Amino acid sequence: MGFRFQRRIKILPGLTINLSKSGVGFSVGARGFHTGIDSKGRRYTSTSLPGTGVSWREYQKAKPHGASPPALPPRIPTSDGDHLAPSTADSRAAKNVVLAIVISLLVATLVAILTHLH
Repeated sequence: MGFRFQRRIKILPGLTINLSKSGVGFSVGARGFHTGIDSKGRRYTSTSLPGTGVSWREYQKAKPHGASPPALPPRIPTSDGDHLAPSTADSRAAKNVVLAIVISLLVATLVAILTHLH
């Protein structure tokens, strides 16, 4: 049996930093349900029955290593020769901004719910 280390540090209600032998991860959610990124950068969703030790974790499917990038939508030229389709870097940045906003809203909602309960 191998040595195992795991520690959760609560930053705000519903937001934790997870420390383990393999590194640092982050999670958002309440007891019994949370979503996060593990120390290897994999995104997951986890559900458990608190106090029982019974849990379930599902990882998002990762792209195969070395897979070709998705096909870009066709570019539509405008009158000044510019193109309307966003670049790949722009669309990734936009997805990251949306993800950050969603996580912030989840944390704010959880904080509001938890402060209302106490």
